[in-house]
Amino acid sequence: MRAGVEYLTTLRPGSLFVAVAIASALPGFAQEQSAVEYESVADALAALQSNRQASIAKDDGWTNITLWTENGFEFWQFAPRSHPAYPSVVKGTVVLIPETSSHQAILCEATMSACEALTREVDERGDALRISLKRHR
Repeated sequence: MRAGVEYLTTLRPGSLFVAVAIASALPGFAQEQSAVEYESVADALAALQSNRQASIAKDDGWTNITLWTENGFEFWQFAPRSHPAYPSVVKGTVVLIPETSSHQAILCEATMSACEALTREVDERGDALRISLKRHR
């Protein structure tokens, strides 16, 4: 079963999650919806791994890919085989120019229950960071 769901937060707090959270705390921040432009998680991973501009790293089994753009950056986080929502990818886009905005999408090809659990995990991590940022302002 394939489930595609849109999100405005990210999954892995150790990578570029902080950049998105900082961007969202800036004045004038706007959140927009985005979509994963590939037909499948495998297509996205293959295309991004072959991109010479991509920076690729592993974090606790997750494959993290960053691409800088003209006015910001994109980051992609691919779930490891051991994750219940495998295969899935979280795509985040941060636009810094002309004004700060962020959008994110998840493409989840696992079971509906695993995709729903991933949704909750993403939402919980996003809420926890927003609460933390408010306390440190």
